[in-house]
Amino acid sequence: MMRYWRAFWGALRLTLRGEPPPAPKQPAIVVWTRELERRMDAVLRAAERDGLDENTRRALKLRLDGRQMSLETALQSIRFHAAQEYPSLLHNSIGARSLNAIYASNMNDRYWLNTLLSHERLQTPTVQAALSRVAEHMDAVPSLEQAWAM
Repeated sequence: MMRYWRAFWGALRLTLRGEPPPAPKQPAIVVWTRELERRMDAVLRAAERDGLDENTRRALKLRLDGRQMSLETALQSIRFHAAQEYPSLLHNSIGARSLNAIYASNMNDRYWLNTLLSHERLQTPTVQAALSRVAEHMDAVPSLEQAWAM
């Protein structure tokens, strides 16, 4: 109970002084997933600017993991992992198992990204730059030791 009173009085003191509450410290892996989502959004915007709208991306088929898949599905899958799957894993099960799942998925997504980087329709400078920034970020996934550092 004392813990709640201390939190209440601390919040009240900050409010009376007009100070904002301290920013929550976030593990490095959370920061990494948010940045990955932001970079995937940049890829989608770059594709739009270079004439690859959503319908074109749906019509453009690639061979990934031994099956035909649309460019749109591939890009949205990588974005979904960053925006939904990784945060869900981190929220529901903290520890090495959730991190191993993230690492495995990231490795597969990185393989997909290599295929995208070499595809003939994605050779425009804008899209290549955006994809390269995503690849660079994927390669910098925090290690197990760094993942929970704040």
